[in-house]
Amino acid sequence: MKKLLILMFIGFSISGCSTTPISLNEVKDVPKERVFKFQNEVSNYANLILIRDKGLVGSGCYINVFINGEEAARLETKERVSLYAPSGNIIIG
Repeated sequence: MKKLLILMFIGFSISGCSTTPISLNEVKDVPKERVFKFQNEVSNYANLILIRDKGLVGSGCYINVFINGEEAARLETKERVSLYAPSGNIIIG
C-alpha cells in the first residue's frame, strides 16, 4: 500500500509539471524591447518563428533565445517572436 501511494504521488507530481501547446488565437507578439537581434528581414536569411507554450513550469521567468551564441529575444509564456537568421547551419539555444 505504501508503494502504491508513493507511485501515485510521483505520477501526480510529474503530470503537474507539463506544459500545453496554445492555439494561434492566444499568442501575443513579444514586445520590441525584448527583441535584441535578428529583427530585420534580409534577403537569403531564414525566417524563424518561435512560440512559447503555456504551463506552470518556468512561467515566472523568461526564456532567452540565442542564435549562434548571440541573445536574440526573451519570451514569456504564450508569446511569439519572428527572427531572421543567416541561411545554412545555425545554432539555436
